[in-house]
Parts: sequence; C-alpha cells; structure tokens
Amino acid sequence: MYLECFIYAGLLTAIVYGVAALSQRRRAVAATAAVVTFVVTSTGLHFWSQATPKPEVDVAEQQPPEQQPPEQQLPEQQLPEENEPPTIGGEQLVNFRPIEVLDQGYLSSKACRECHAHEHATWHASYHRTMTQVATSDAVILGDFSDQKVSVYGRSYDFKKSGDQLWVEMEHPDFPVNSGQPRAWCPIVMTTGSHHMQVYWYPTGDSRLLAQVPLVYLKQEQEWVPRRSVFLTPPDQSTSSETGRWNDTCVGCHATRGQPRMGLSGADTQVAEFGIACEACHGPGEQHVQLHKNLTSLTEPRTADSIVNPAGLSHRLSSQVCGQCHSVRNSLSPEKEQQYLIHGESYRPGEELRDALHVVRRNEETRQYLRQFSKFETDDEAIEEYFDKTFWPDGMVRIPGREYSGLIESACHQQGEMSCLSCHTLHQSKDDQRGLSEWANDQLIEGMDGDHGCIQCHSMDQYSASNHTNHVAGSSGSRCYNCHMPHTTYGLLKAIRSHQVDSPDVADSVRFGRPNACNLCHLDKTLAWSAGKLELWYGIEMPKLDSDQQSISAAATWALRGDAGQRALIAWSMGWRPAGEASSTDWLPPYLITLLDDPYDAIRFIAHRSLKRIDGFEDLKYNFVAPESERRMVAEQMMRAWKKKDHLGIPLNNSVLMDATGKVHRETFDRLKRQRDDRDIWLVE
Repeated sequence: MYLECFIYAGLLTAIVYGVAALSQRRRAVAATAAVVTFVVTSTGLHFWSQATPKPEVDVAEQQPPEQQPPEQQLPEQQLPEENEPPTIGGEQLVNFRPIEVLDQGYLSSKACRECHAHEHATWHASYHRTMTQVATSDAVILGDFSDQKVSVYGRSYDFKKSGDQLWVEMEHPDFPVNSGQPRAWCPIVMTTGSHHMQVYWYPTGDSRLLAQVPLVYLKQEQEWVPRRSVFLTPPDQSTSSETGRWNDTCVGCHATRGQPRMGLSGADTQVAEFGIACEACHGPGEQHVQLHKNLTSLTEPRTADSIVNPAGLSHRLSSQVCGQCHSVRNSLSPEKEQQYLIHGESYRPGEELRDALHVVRRNEETRQYLRQFSKFETDDEAIEEYFDKTFWPDGMVRIPGREYSGLIESACHQQGEMSCLSCHTLHQSKDDQRGLSEWANDQLIEGMDGDHGCIQCHSMDQYSASNHTNHVAGSSGSRCYNCHMPHTTYGLLKAIRSHQVDSPDVADSVRFGRPNACNLCHLDKTLAWSAGKLELWYGIEMPKLDSDQQSISAAATWALRGDAGQRALIAWSMGWRPAGEASSTDWLPPYLITLLDDPYDAIRFIAHRSLKRIDGFEDLKYNFVAPESERRMVAEQMMRAWKKKDHLGIPLNNSVLMDATGKVHRETFDRLKRQRDDRDIWLVE
C-alpha cells in the first residue's frame, strides 16, 4: 500500500483536489483544466500565503532555472507484514522532498559557528531553527509515533516508527470520509514547528511535491488533533492533503532562501537551509567569510563587508528584516509573483522591504492594489471580506506572526524609533541569567517582560507611577503592556498581545467589536464601567451605550452573543491568571461550560483549557472533537457539579447574570445565547 501514497496525489489531484481547493476558497492560478495537476493546486495555494490573495500568474509557462526535478523511480522496498510500514529509509526518499542547495553566496549556519560560537549556540536553541526540519533521528520530533492509533471525525490514523523512519497509515485526505478508499502507509519526510505544535509532511511521489498529514501534534497537551481544529475557521470536518502548500507557500518564510522552483516538469523546491537560519537575517555569508579569511591582521584596512547586522540598521530597516516574514504581505505584481514561484523572494536584509513586497494594510492603497492585480477581490464587498480574515475593522492586525504589521501602525515606530529589537533579541546575551529555553520562548531581552521596554523612552516617573496607571504599583493592571498591548490577536489556540501600541477606548469596542484592555482583565465589569473610568482618568469621551452594554459584563456578552473571534479571545481571557485575580473566577464556569458546546472546534478547546484552570475543574476530562451528544453530556455534568459548589467569590452585582448563590439569571443568559453572532469567521494564520 506504500505505492498508493504516491499514486494518490499524482493521479487524483486533478479530479479531487480541484474540488477541494474550491471548497477551501483556494484560488487555482490556472483555473482551467488540470494540465499538470500540481501546478494548478500549488499555485492556487500560494494565493493564501500570509493570508494574502496573490496576483494572477501563469506558472505553466515558467520553468525552474538550471535543472528540472530529477526523474526518479520509486525506491524498491521489501513487502511488509500485514499492517506494517514498508522497509525504506529517509535517504531513499530524498529525491521526493525539498533539498538544501548552497549557491548565490549562501553557506549555511555551519560556516558561522567557527567564529560566532555563542551566537550559533543561542540560535540553535531557538524555535527559528526548528521551524522546518527533515524528519530524521536528529530532528526535534514532538509527535507520538509509538504505535499510536487515533480516530477522529470518522477517520483513523496509525502512527508508527520503523527504525529511524516515521510513518502514518491513513485513507487519502482528499476523499470524503467512508468513501471506501484503501489505506496507505505514508513516510514522514519533513516537519513544521516545534514551539506549540508540529505539522508533518509526506512525499506525493510527484517530483519534490509534499502533502500534509491532516492531524497536528499539540506540544503541551501531548495530543494528536485535526489540523482544521486548531484554526478559527467555520465548522468543517472534511480533510485535505494540502498538496503543494509547503513547496510554494511555507518555503517562503519557514526556510532560508526558499525557492519554490515550480514548473511543468514538477516542483524542484530548494532551500539554502531548512528553518530560519543565520543568513535569513544577515544575508548571504560567502563574501563576509572570504573577506575575513583574507585578512592578514586585525589592523589591516577592510573593504566593505556585505554581511548585515540588523542591530546596526535604522529602526525602520532593522524591523523590515523581521517584516519580510512577520507581516501581511504580497508580491508587488503578477510578474513578481512569477519570479517568486521560481526563484523565491527577492528581498535581502538591509534593503527596503517595499521594493520587494507589498505590505498589506487595511487602507485605500491596498484596496487599489487588489482592484488592479487580484481577480477575486475586485469589488468593495469582496475586498472587505478579505480584510476581515486578517484585520479588525479599524485596520489593527488580528492574526499571529504579523507583528511587523502592528508595529508600523504604532506611533512609537512612526514618530519614535521603536523597532522589533527594542524588546526582542535573536541571540541571548552572555550575561543573561535565564536558561536558554526561557529566553527562547519569546526571545525577549532580559527584563523586557516588564515595563522596561516602554520606559526606555517614556519617563519612568511620569508613566510608571500609580497616578498614571490608577492601579497599584507592580500589579498586573499597572503594567504598560496590559493596557497598551492587550491580547486582541488570535492564533495558535490562544490570545496573543497586539503589537500595535495603542490606548484603550471603549468606543473602539462598540464600533469595531475589538475587546478593550480594561474588559479583557476586569471580566466582571460592563463597557459602561470601563468607559467611565477612562473618561474620569484620561478624559476619553464615553460613547453612547445601549442597555446591555451599561448593565451586563462585557466578557459575558462576548462569550454568549459575540462572534467566533470574540468568543475565542474571551474564552482564553477567562483562563488568564491576571484576569482571574482582578475579577474572581467563581462565576466563570457557566460561561466556559456553555462554550464547551460551541460550533467552532478551537473555541471548545480553549474553553476546556481555561475551565481546567479553575478550582474544582482541574481534572475535567473532555474531548473537544467528540460527537456532539457526548460533548453536551459532559457539559451538563459540569453544570450540575458547579451548582453544588459554594459560591463565595461571585461579584456582588448583577452584571455577571447570577446572584450571590450562583443562581443564573436564565432569561437574560438564554437571550444572549440566542442572539449569538453565527456569521462565518475565518482567521487566516
């Protein structure tokens, strides 16, 4: 059955994947018949790179430079025993996955280690290094391949390790469930991620084209879950092989100098190095190495060094080094898109990012760009629908990994000199007392998990004092970032701090639906309460509020009546320790238990995790992808258990829709549930 793993993608993509692509709103570049199937699918996939619609291109006319993918025969294998994977290893599969090729001045991180041992060691400990790995015995593998059998949404998967080779046996993901298709063993050849979750790729047998296992492995939970379930997308239990996504999309940022090399003969995808390595941020190193090798003394006059140190650039250019990936961006034109699909991105560190890429913003410039180049977002309604997948209505970015897009909207960057490197460091300093793993979590400069990032420019006496924050000094409410960088970005099954530095304003919550910093911490308070405090303390005008906004906790309203994006953020906030300390947690279970029955998989997962952080629910067993009847039974059991508890910590006000004994104001509670905003929310991470 091993051969079928390769045959499926090559023969069925034209028939099946064209339909699957449409169902997932993927846009095939050559929208006609499946001439060369992987060309149609993979170029269509690239339309969604960085959540951005790509310009129309015709890849079928393009050919990769220098060489075509090697025409290889599938490696011979011994016939396996029943339900056992074939006897085959990674070396035999190298011709069916992307490879590392050093050219154009790239030498790889190995060339840096001799002179820059400390920098190399800290990079090696980072999650940048392990963003993409070949699935060998040396790789950081999170998934449990010890004869694991996973069944979810009517499909079953067998994960196994045979020697050093990882395998998964499954039905082809592009067919409907229970369609009677035979199962096949597929070898795992590459991985993506290692910080929070890990994705696994298998070869299709069509040149170096990859497909993706429909399950991902969650690191903290140590659990296999459906890939669709970890994203905030409308409920859908179907699966897809994502054929070609790595070759034309992930390769752009999850590797160093990635080249899709898409053409009629297949995908000959190459990279200088898997993962985000030294030359991704410093540029190609060959000239730098040769320059220093040829120096006869340290005092010898030096010619210009080609290597780029982002720390030595202006705040704009240094941030753009990060922005080449950490932004919502797109090719400048259809011609540039054609070049990308062969050669990869043209941007090099130290250059102006705008000369290589269009950084997407929710403004008229991008609207004109889409009208000119996109065949899909041409009318105003379609353009705004596209923006909604990435930005809040006011233009603040709401998806992860696009921190540069938030930074450039901040006055601290526009009018000051704040950059990514104001708070983050890509190499832990030698005098940093933290362990490597602690530093690697956020790659923050030591001490930047407090107010130090802000008081580099803002007067400590003026802004860190309680008379400015109106909170107790040293408390979570007195932290600059909790007010000015609240958790309004969603991704990776959690809320993430916005990197657009802003001030809280309840009017923004009313107009744009974005939760404000005050109510993300003071979960029991109303919008009117927050608006009153902001007006009293800072002169921010109180907006017009309806009766619910004046009398019902904003968090309660977002949890019951909000759209999926709001519900996801508030479900996370209900498990956030500072919010629990500010608001009490005793009244939260009815809301989180309600969210255990949410139609969105990701929201159910987050609600379960937050509920387990509340006293009495630590051992809660709940399967967020179980059948609906099973989930509801667990929710009912949890509600009965909650009613039996003593409720001494419930706020003594009606805003949380229950009295001091824990009795829920059922009429209002149920009314808000009936008013839930069920429009489709699709956040593209």
